[in-house]
Amino acid sequence: MVAYEEAAEAISNAFSDVPRITILGTSYKIKFADRPIEKDEDLYGGMCKPDERVLEVYTGGRSIQEIQAVLTHELVHAYLFESGLTQQSYDETMVEWTARMLVRMAESKALGDEIVLHRQMAKHAESDKG
Repeated sequence: MVAYEEAAEAISNAFSDVPRITILGTSYKIKFADRPIEKDEDLYGGMCKPDERVLEVYTGGRSIQEIQAVLTHELVHAYLFESGLTQQSYDETMVEWTARMLVRMAESKALGDEIVLHRQMAKHAESDKG
């Protein structure tokens, strides 16, 4: 590990306010890096490390929308992994498509409408029982 990475890791671990997200009952740290993430001599804009329970996102020179898109992509990897769909979590085409569709559904409020519909259906089912 390079000295910079060791220092960044120490700083990240020192603060309790490191962003976290719970994915299907498993807590993941979200780390924001100011340079691309390196793995096997390749550089990446984001990375899901399920064994470490970490999502890393490279933020340098990126817009908020680009950072959100990368984070969404990495979240899809994590959800697939935590769901037991390990093999599918390595399918970059499917992960990217899913991430893009989630963003589009959120933008169109489809997810919110779906939640409201489910609540209405549950309320209706409860009133039918009574």
